[in-house]
Amino acid sequence: MASMEDTALSATIDTELMHKAPMVLREAGAFPYRTGLFFEADVLAQRGKQAAFQGVFAQPPRNTHEVFDSKAYLDHEKLAPVQIPDLASLLGKDYEVFDSGSFGELDVRALLKQFGDKHGATDFAPAWQGGSYIAFKKTQPGSSVEPTTADVALLYVSHWKTSQAAEHFARFYATTVAKRYQQAVVKDVPACAAAPCPAGAALVFTEEGPVIVEEWPDNTVIVSESFDSTTAAKLSAAVRSAYVVHHASATPLPELSLRLYAVPAFQAFQARIAEEIVRQAVSIPIQ
Repeated sequence: MASMEDTALSATIDTELMHKAPMVLREAGAFPYRTGLFFEADVLAQRGKQAAFQGVFAQPPRNTHEVFDSKAYLDHEKLAPVQIPDLASLLGKDYEVFDSGSFGELDVRALLKQFGDKHGATDFAPAWQGGSYIAFKKTQPGSSVEPTTADVALLYVSHWKTSQAAEHFARFYATTVAKRYQQAVVKDVPACAAAPCPAGAALVFTEEGPVIVEEWPDNTVIVSESFDSTTAAKLSAAVRSAYVVHHASATPLPELSLRLYAVPAFQAFQARIAEEIVRQAVSIPIQ
């Protein structure tokens, strides 16, 4: 298995095909052949052929976290779902839902690598314990103007196994703002006037509105982008109030990266990766 990883999969990462692709496509494209290969090896070693092949088809992993961590899959690990409540009453008619979904461990790893934190992708991404997001678009009744990124606001909630991982991700996310916007000015965070208060927070003003990152004592990180500070505070409170009533669940949620597999262009991209892996694999000398 190590020989296949070293000579075939690693070589594929260095191809022109992979270098030209965005990080999320690179990670998702190679994921089944790289991480999936070792997931199958772990299940095979621990539970035998029946579990590794027919068993995995009958009961596939619920998320990419279980593929990265075969123990989570084999032990049927249950995580409290990170669900964002209906926020229509708070936002009124000013916004409508543009997109929503789950942000899984594979997505986190791609995000960390995209902005240069390969150390975090290895050491902190495994502490992922759930993540969801909703993107809202400003309503423009009767307008024929195409919306821009300035018309979209984001609410992203993630949960982490340890306070160290939550702190690392919150700090990392705050530092990426300057890399994603043309203008980014760090501001002092207003003092927390009433409990509960976050364990840490960052505030960055951009040309499209403020970006607020909050790390909470329960290892939850809440991010809002392009909402004004008052609205962001209301959304954060609504998320934290809703989160406490959720219980551990085995229900799978669709991840952002896994949605790519339904896109024909991505299927073609991944097929080319598979061809390159096979080409590399058949060239491995038999020991």
